[in-house]
Amino acid sequence: LHTRSTFSFTFGRWDARIRTQPVNGPFAAVWALSEQAHDHKVGRPMSGRIDLFEMRTAWNITPSTLHFQNHHGDNALSYHDLDILVDEWHIDSMEWTSDHISFSHDGKKMGKCDKPEWQSQDNWPYNEKNKFYLIVNNAMSSCWGTVPDLDLKEHVLAVDWISVSKLAHDAPTPQYFLPTLSVVVGGVFF
Repeated sequence: LHTRSTFSFTFGRWDARIRTQPVNGPFAAVWALSEQAHDHKVGRPMSGRIDLFEMRTAWNITPSTLHFQNHHGDNALSYHDLDILVDEWHIDSMEWTSDHISFSHDGKKMGKCDKPEWQSQDNWPYNEKNKFYLIVNNAMSSCWGTVPDLDLKEHVLAVDWISVSKLAHDAPTPQYFLPTLSVVVGGVFF
């Protein structure tokens, strides 16, 4: 599920209420990709990517991560809480201003990345000209996290809601709201 061509944003607050299943192999994610990712002059990873939630069963964490030219792959900037019970509802949040991006999990600050003093596309693609659209996906992957169990028939990523708001005088103003959805691979909702 994605909002490319229907909704994109720059700066603001992004919240999502999420739960999933703690099984081996899922690659469930709620993330945003730059519209510039589809521009052959910029592309990925230079265009930037923001992961609000990614399932990492191997370590039982759900990191929020920034990916861009100077930090991608194993060098991406990840922030997370340890020992998350992923089958319970949690709210993951991001605040994006012209000066920084910060992440929180259930209201607890996890990390903050400040815009560099000497900004370039390689070290900070999160500028006012770069809009991002939302993506919710649920897949199986043997290359990140853990190998799927052979008897795994389904995996559910449940998203109660997603909200993107503009920041105005410390009070979020609703800009986009996506109500309850479940992204299921091979089965039914748990």
